[in-house]
Amino acid sequence: MRRYLYIDKYGYGSPFVHVHPLKQKHVKHLTEHLPEGTRYVYLFGSALFPSCRSDSDIDVALIGEINKSDSFMPMKLPDCEYDIFIFSSMDELKECASRSIQNAERSILEEGLLVYGGA
Repeated sequence: MRRYLYIDKYGYGSPFVHVHPLKQKHVKHLTEHLPEGTRYVYLFGSALFPSCRSDSDIDVALIGEINKSDSFMPMKLPDCEYDIFIFSSMDELKECASRSIQNAERSILEEGLLVYGGA
């Protein structure tokens, strides 16, 4: 999968330079307001591509020991929506992706960009 590099007008370092300029501040904001127990955050979908529009949502996967019963929503910026997928581990994500030929979980594995957590 190709990655498009952008000039990071918000002064954020890697990996945010891989995020479309319209969504960089939103992704940075999200990574600063994560629920307790989050180990990894993967960004996927239109925010990684030149086709991203100002009304595009941000698709994100949170991986870790996150209490799914808690109602988590990042302190949202007013001009952006998030689709948030939560997995307890990479194994759970891979298992979900293996169940179907085309789904969000497969997109996370194939095109996802790690924006928080270990390499």
